[in-house]
Parts: sequence; structure tokens; C-alpha cells
Amino acid sequence: MKLKDQLKTGWTFIVTVILFVLLAYFSTSGLYNVSNMLWGSAYLLLAVTLTFTCVNASKKFKEQGRFGTYGRLLYAAGLLSGLWLYEAIKCFF
Repeated sequence: MKLKDQLKTGWTFIVTVILFVLLAYFSTSGLYNVSNMLWGSAYLLLAVTLTFTCVNASKKFKEQGRFGTYGRLLYAAGLLSGLWLYEAIKCFF
């Protein structure tokens, strides 16, 4: 995919990553004391937007006949989303 198509497909994940990095910066610099509820929400948002972005991107790869890329992308999205969901659950409880 071209860069313009990638940005069009993944803009939600890009915005979420920027928010997560800002949250991590504020937390480590001591500007703001980030609660566990906010961290859990951030991890949950990362998992949801990654899954959404990867499913949309994999549809485009499937249309192009690139089934290997399609499968690997869905597998990676599921694995990483699962890890982030685990972290979110740990933060919530």
C-alpha cells in the first residue's frame, strides 16, 4: 500500500499512539499523576484501534490477493491486542 493509503487506513491508531505517548511522557516527567483507570483505558483504546486498523488493512490485502500478508497481519493484531487487553485488565482490577 502507498503511504497515503496507509495513513487513510491507520489514522485512528496513529492518534491513539500519540495520546499514549503523551500519557507516558506526563507520567514519567511527573507533570501528572496518571491513575490506573486511565492507563487501563489507554491500553483498551490501543487494543481496539489496532484491531480495527488491522482488519481494515487486511481487507485491502485480501482484495489484492496477498493472502500471506492478510493472515500474518490478523495474527499479529490478535496477539498484540490480547497482550494490551491483559494489561488493561490488570490496571482495572
